[in-house]
Amino acid sequence: MVLTLRNRLKLLIYVGVGLVLLLSMVGNGEGLGISLQRLTYVEAGLFLCIVLFERWLWKQRLFLKFLRTGPLLRGTWKGVIRPTGDGDPEIPAFLSVEQTFSSISLRLMTHESVSESKAVHLSIRDDGLGVVEYSYQNDPRDSVRDRSEIHYGAVRLEASGDIPDLLTGSYFTDRRTKGELEFDGHNPAVSHSHASAERLFD
Repeated sequence: MVLTLRNRLKLLIYVGVGLVLLLSMVGNGEGLGISLQRLTYVEAGLFLCIVLFERWLWKQRLFLKFLRTGPLLRGTWKGVIRPTGDGDPEIPAFLSVEQTFSSISLRLMTHESVSESKAVHLSIRDDGLGVVEYSYQNDPRDSVRDRSEIHYGAVRLEASGDIPDLLTGSYFTDRRTKGELEFDGHNPAVSHSHASAERLFD
């Protein structure tokens, strides 16, 4: 994210100082300074600010634009997997994204399997392009494991804009297969199964 750990700490210090000044202004003649009571209020205020920013404020348009906290990917995406191979058909798929300011996880769902992200890195290039790179474990349904084993792979997705309407990218696996991904449908609700994702887009 653009807000590094150092910048986050600086922001918290500024907010904390602001809270101390505010409490000094409304205090009962105590004047400027720090007391145990004020520290308690500051602690509660900072905790509230962290929770609000982590869960909600960061994805508001104002913060997405000026603090570059995006892209906002949270929700369920509908698209296709295009394996690179002779005659391999497209595979309809859904991509479920759980996202807060400091964390993101992805779940790719097809009719036959589910891929859970393991290590995820979300970055924003200078030109505004959002890039998501992650490794995953794919778990096929028991009924298809005779021809599709559990395997591992990596994905790279690109998203343009703070609130993108298209995700494109590529993948490769330890089974020496690879292909492309494209998701152009989006619903803000987060689904955790293929069946529930289908219902979102019915």
